[in-house]
Amino acid sequence: MRILLAPLAVLTALTLTACGGAKDAASSAIDAAQGAASSVAANASSLAAEASSAAAQAGDVDCSAITKEDVASFSVLTQVMAQVRTKDTVKAVASQVISNYTPEKMSAVLGKFQVLAGHPGPGQGDPADAIAYFTTLNDQLGAMTAAPDAVTQAQLDAYAAAVVDVGTALKNQFAINLSISENCTNLG
Repeated sequence: MRILLAPLAVLTALTLTACGGAKDAASSAIDAAQGAASSVAANASSLAAEASSAAAQAGDVDCSAITKEDVASFSVLTQVMAQVRTKDTVKAVASQVISNYTPEKMSAVLGKFQVLAGHPGPGQGDPADAIAYFTTLNDQLGAMTAAPDAVTQAQLDAYAAAVVDVGTALKNQFAINLSISENCTNLG
């Protein structure tokens, strides 16, 4: 908002001067514009200091074990995990018709993400909570894909309760992705 005030004040001053308006009005408008510009510069300086501080904190996380492939797999596999609702879907996941999901693969990716614990992305909670969420889903889906023909309705119901809904899965996925984006500059 302040950024827009400076040009508006200058435009007003120029208009008043061009139309023969009072010098005092033009002078006041110019003073206001200069004040707004100073305020914008101070805010920019403050934001730069905050960004520098955040970058220093981001360097505290050793993301060297996390690869772009891990992040891509995580994004796809979590989407698949959130959609499992029926025995037929479990069979499709188990036979890798839907994706290349295996509980071992997901567990390995989640294990690498443990370094993100305590390092949230902007506006997000601790990614450790999201990692725990997906670990629970992975454990349950892994048990079902190990014997897809023997999956019971009780297992599906328990899994659905753990997923909660697609929005919850996306929220947890977002918390991890933002933490990676914020803390793993090696993946940029």
